[in-house]
Amino acid sequence: MEYRKISKSDPYSAYTDKSSSEDLSHPSQRLLDNEEDANLNLECRVPFYRRRSFIRATIAHSLIFLTYTIGFIGLITWFGQQPCPPTLTYTPIQGSVKWAKTWYDGSLGKQDKYIGDPRPELEVAWHELVSNNNLRFTKSEIEKLGKDAIELADGSGYFGQVMVYHHLHCLKSVRQALYPNAYEKTSKEHLDHCIDDIRQALMCNPDISASTFFWEDGLRRPQPDFTLYKTCVDWDHFNKWATKRMFSMYDQKSLINSKFGEYSSTS
Repeated sequence: MEYRKISKSDPYSAYTDKSSSEDLSHPSQRLLDNEEDANLNLECRVPFYRRRSFIRATIAHSLIFLTYTIGFIGLITWFGQQPCPPTLTYTPIQGSVKWAKTWYDGSLGKQDKYIGDPRPELEVAWHELVSNNNLRFTKSEIEKLGKDAIELADGSGYFGQVMVYHHLHCLKSVRQALYPNAYEKTSKEHLDHCIDDIRQALMCNPDISASTFFWEDGLRRPQPDFTLYKTCVDWDHFNKWATKRMFSMYDQKSLINSKFGEYSSTS
């Protein structure tokens, strides 16, 4: 083993064991090397932490965006199915009503399948309007209504009705009264009932759409413009709901009176 004497010019050195692999270099140099290694490790880690933070932020923002999107779609769906006026009383169709922006044409002199003299096309159109007059309600729906109802003999539900179909039935009766030679005569009592039924329906659900007036050449009196868009119940959607519950009073199996037997058109 050899040793060297401490040099005056190298006061920090010590005797060195030349056969040893131990690093006995200058302490300040070792400290500098350690700091450089630490800085190098830190520089390597910083991009990794930045990438991880970016990924976390991206995921968080994506989840927030997805949450707002789902909520927005849910609100659109909810408002699309909710009734415009407040529903203060229960009805079985309450949660199935949809509203739509609908073109309305009430022009004087307009012609369509519901207007004019009796003819096959008109008879079919009016028959289809009132064909869902008799509906099946479930037991729970009858309980929510808080009313008694006839249980159908075939066990398919209880006898009920959505009032709009009765209003249409009354309107049909009033229309037929305009053509006494074409239809079976209806009683004045029935017509009075129908007129008052329609009056109540209109006052209960007043049409709050706004129309305007205009001047027509050659006429002194202002003319009404009865063409406009309205917020209406989606009739096709509504009618499909009723069609699924419809039954015929004359099917000889649904309505059987315990005293008088099956219901028929001649009963």
